[in-house]
Amino acid sequence: MTNMCYHPWVGLDISAQGDFRPCCKYNGTFGLSLKEYENNPSLQKLQQDFLNGERPSGCQRCWSDEDSGLPSKRTIDNVYFFNDQVPDMKSYKVLSLPFGNTCNLTCITCNPESSSRWQKEWQTIHNVDILPYHFYKENFVHLNLHLFFDQNKFLIILS
Repeated sequence: MTNMCYHPWVGLDISAQGDFRPCCKYNGTFGLSLKEYENNPSLQKLQQDFLNGERPSGCQRCWSDEDSGLPSKRTIDNVYFFNDQVPDMKSYKVLSLPFGNTCNLTCITCNPESSSRWQKEWQTIHNVDILPYHFYKENFVHLNLHLFFDQNKFLIILS
C-alpha cells in the first residue's frame, strides 16, 4: 500500500484551539474531545480510504509534497516513527500537543491560529484581530498524561 498513512490510527494532533485530528497536516478536524474524535464516522472513513489505497483529500498537503518529489510528513513519519513497519494500530504512537500558539517564527507553512508571530502579520495585512490562544492543563482534566524519556525520544502516553 504505497499510499498508506498510519496517523488515522496511531497519530493524534490537538491544535492550540482544541481541535482533534490525525496529524498537523490534515485539513479538517474530527472533534473537540478524545471521545468525539475516536467515535467520529469521518475518521473511520479516512481509515477505510487508506485501507483501500486511496489518497484522501484531507491529506492534500502530503500528496502535494510527494507529487513534487519532496518527502511528506507521511513518508518521513513512516521511517522515523514507524521504522518502515506497520505499527500496533490499537494505541496512539504520535501525539502533538501544543500549549498555546506563542511562536517567534513566521513559517510559510503555518497560520495565525498556530503562531503568534503570524497573528501579527495577519492583523497587519488583513486588519483582522486574532487573539493569542493559550491551551492549558484545564483543557485536559479528563486525560492522564504519562511522560517518558528514553535516549533521544520523548513519549506521552494517554490513559
